[in-house]
Amino acid sequence: MKVRSRQSNEELFTHALLDNGSDVSLCAKDLAGQLGIQGKQTKFYLTMQEKQDSHKFGQQISLTVEAKIEIPRLWTVEKVNASSHSISTDQDIRRWSHLQDINLRCINETKIDLIIGCNVPEAFWVLETVLHLNLYFFI
Repeated sequence: MKVRSRQSNEELFTHALLDNGSDVSLCAKDLAGQLGIQGKQTKFYLTMQEKQDSHKFGQQISLTVEAKIEIPRLWTVEKVNASSHSISTDQDIRRWSHLQDINLRCINETKIDLIIGCNVPEAFWVLETVLHLNLYFFI
């Protein structure tokens, strides 16, 4: 997806994950640097399953995703920790017949530079639904 900085109008292509279990959005520090984004250095807290209230230092920044979605507040982190289990594969698609027409590009988990959390609800809106019916007739 394309991300853009309002500060520099620089635009780059990167990979992102939607995380409906997170109430914050995170951006890799390197991506923010490539976009020329400067933000206020701030201390923030992340609560993860294995660790509560882990404090971090990062910049509070804003981005535009795909020229439509404004993320007014996200924090930079050294590295976005994205598990390979969070990334769909061709095998996942083949298991579900209703997803057969979806073409996924293979990506490396180290290229995930953005996690979009529930603080950006419009990123989770369903824009298109494809209904797949399997009708069986028994005579």
